[in-house]
Amino acid sequence: MRKNGWPALPKRLREPGSFGQEKAVRYVELKLGVMSAGNSLRVYRERHRSGMMARASDAFA
Repeated sequence: MRKNGWPALPKRLREPGSFGQEKAVRYVELKLGVMSAGNSLRVYRERHRSGMMARASDAFA
């Protein structure tokens, strides 16, 4: 256990190029990609909201 109370990583995860490190990097890459896509969709919807609402209103009128 380290001074900050968190357990130390096993040696196999501390070594550069270890399988665990590669998996962690891949997870972060995928997570950031998903977050980026979500933000892009949110921005698109905000910028095109009035047009989408007008078309929806016309469709139900």
